[in-house]
Amino acid sequence: MKDLQYVLHVDIQQSPNLPKSQGVNAFEEAVIDFLNAGGFARLAGGPSLEPLELLRAIPLANGEKPKLSYPDPSRYPDHVHFWSVPNVQTLALATLMNESRDDALYKKTDKYVWREQQHFIYYDALRDFNAADPKNLVRHLPGGTAPSLQGAVTGGKPPPRPRYVRVVHEFERSERIPPYAANAYGLYSALAVILATYMQLGGWKSRGIYWNVTGLLDTFTELWRVDTGLEGSFTEPQLKGKWLEPLSSNYPKHSSIDLVGFCTQIPSSFTLLEPYAWVDETTSPPKWQAWT
Repeated sequence: MKDLQYVLHVDIQQSPNLPKSQGVNAFEEAVIDFLNAGGFARLAGGPSLEPLELLRAIPLANGEKPKLSYPDPSRYPDHVHFWSVPNVQTLALATLMNESRDDALYKKTDKYVWREQQHFIYYDALRDFNAADPKNLVRHLPGGTAPSLQGAVTGGKPPPRPRYVRVVHEFERSERIPPYAANAYGLYSALAVILATYMQLGGWKSRGIYWNVTGLLDTFTELWRVDTGLEGSFTEPQLKGKWLEPLSSNYPKHSSIDLVGFCTQIPSSFTLLEPYAWVDETTSPPKWQAWT
């Protein structure tokens, strides 16, 4: 049986009692200190959760809130983290959390967290979307392949900061397309390769399309890296329009599958993000730094 590839997807909300600038900056500094001290591998004494993406959410324009139940619409997430899971069977998450609770560096990060939502998501053969560009693959792959860390460079300076768009599709909440919801995983897995192919033609590089295995089921998360064209802030409808642009422009107009129409009908939420840390690989070991 092949190893299943899982990712831990975490939405983090800061304490509402902290000044926003203080809470965000102090939290990010604490996460970087924790990683440079060895991260979760130090606590586990071996392979453990490793960061794939450490992202800061950019508030929607005009203080708009996401419309759907995922993430929690009561507050927009301040940070979104994606962590690779080397082996879900031996992760011993409860033990790791207990060790974290007693660790001084981890507690520095935790004191800024008001609310946290964690979901394990399954990352299957769809990882081959960008096989020609290893920088766009997740770090942990079968066979020990380990492409560069997020934002890693060799000149001691961070590259231009990209932006990311997270799209969460909720098939189980769909009322307009009930036949699709019955077999969401099989259907969306088949369409995801097509989706990523045409999105990439418009400069949207897939960082993964994931299927939830905890929390809300029949839920898919897309994560896209966009290097240009997403400066500033957007309302959620505007962000959805930006997401549809590369698909509408590049997908064959007379295809027998109306992928554009299909994607517009799925209940979805959109989050605009940017990385807050990068890795300097000129040092040994590589060192995480704040992306200023």
